[in-house]
Amino acid sequence: MEQLKELSVDRLRKIARKESHAIEYLIDNYQSVNRANKEALIFAIETYCSEEYIDKHIKDTEPVEDLFERTNPPTETEQLITPKQTQSMEGNQMKIDLGLDLGAVISSAVQNLLEGQREELINKQINAKVEKEVAKLKPTLVRIPNRKEVVLEESLHKAFKDVLYFCEMERQVFVAGPSGSGKTHMASQVAKALGVQFKHISCSAGLSEAHLLGRMLFDGTYVKSDFVDCYENGGIFLFDEIDAADANTLLVVNSALANGSMSVPNRKDNPSAKRHRDFMCICAGNTWGSGSIEYAGRNYMDAAFMDRFAASKVVVDYDNKLEKKICTDDFLYSALNNLRKAVMDKKIRRVISTRVFISGQRQVSCGKSIKDFINNLMIDWSLEEKSKIKMNEIINQL
Repeated sequence: MEQLKELSVDRLRKIARKESHAIEYLIDNYQSVNRANKEALIFAIETYCSEEYIDKHIKDTEPVEDLFERTNPPTETEQLITPKQTQSMEGNQMKIDLGLDLGAVISSAVQNLLEGQREELINKQINAKVEKEVAKLKPTLVRIPNRKEVVLEESLHKAFKDVLYFCEMERQVFVAGPSGSGKTHMASQVAKALGVQFKHISCSAGLSEAHLLGRMLFDGTYVKSDFVDCYENGGIFLFDEIDAADANTLLVVNSALANGSMSVPNRKDNPSAKRHRDFMCICAGNTWGSGSIEYAGRNYMDAAFMDRFAASKVVVDYDNKLEKKICTDDFLYSALNNLRKAVMDKKIRRVISTRVFISGQRQVSCGKSIKDFINNLMIDWSLEEKSKIKMNEIINQL
């Protein structure tokens, strides 16, 4: 409309601010109404406002002269706290235009408040659910000769006792099991039971010797690694995904386990680390070092390295009893179990881990439907994968 082109930018802003869809367009494309130029304002008004609406508000909107004309758009801070002083002469009165869409500001403030309350409510629901489930658990008293008694108020994996035994007796153990079966969490529980510190590192092809043995800064300062700290001061050190480590990493670990000391080349003042009597090593992998089709990047591991764990190996599979304790919704537990069974039977390269049961219980406890959770879980699955496991049948059973 030609009438709009004759109006000042301020009058166009006033008209645009009276239509929520125009405001949304300008905020989406220009961050605020104040940042939009005249052409953008006209486009927004013509697109989202009817002709009757425009005619009405052109008549209702008085012309306002901007006393502080500027070519650069105001900053977000200025938009919020700096009033735009404008005046029109009606007698001796001066009108002050704050340059703000008060309705939008109030709406935004209310929305932020409601979002904050919603998040707080969800957190309260989660915490209440966790406290309720924790209250059901029976604490486990761990008694080990020559060590302080420890009470663990957590659910324990069925393989916990075996891993604890080998850590105490052999000082090193190899655990193997599927992704998300609880290997890392169980290792931290074993450390609690033994009263020692727990450190870990995730192995990969990019893991360097410096990550394990510490590094030297430009000024010659040595920075100790967690592995060296555990080795010298005692504690459980977990090499997670050890079957993805390269040969150099395995050589460092093998040397440390084979002897009572290991070389620390970057520590010039003391280049040798002595093994503490309470240093224990857990190596965790998805395989027994023989490669895998299911888990990409898993390597064949040296026989000499695996021989270190010849008499201390533990299978850490999914613990159904533990998952049942975690996942108290019977329908959710059944659905996830059926989905896992279908994935394994059809040899689909997907993992329904214990972590999925934990996430499912948390989300369902806060109001999400089981069907929505399953759909979201499988959102990145191919049509072929979904058809193989008969996804629709699983969903329709819910």
